Order: sequence, then structure tokens, then C-alpha cells
Amino acid sequence: MSAGSVAAVNDDEAIRWSENKSSFWSVVIAPWILIQENNTNSL
Repeated sequence: MSAGSVAAVNDDEAIRWSENKSSFWSVVIAPWILIQENNTNSL
């Protein structure tokens, strides 16, 4: 976390994801939900 590779989503990023109809990989490890944008166009 201190390396900056894990962070909360900010409003601008969430809006961009919504507008682009982005897809994600996700893992649930209570109490966290970790997501990574899927950058492939194969879906």
C-alpha cells in the first residue's frame, strides 16, 4: 500500500469507468474488494 499500487477509487476515475463501460477483474478478500480494469477489447 505504501508503494501506491493499491488506492481508493476517486470520483473522476469512477466517472470515466462508467462512461467507457469498463470491465474489471475482481477479487473479494473481506473487508476489501480489489478491482483492476480489464484493458482487453475481447469481451
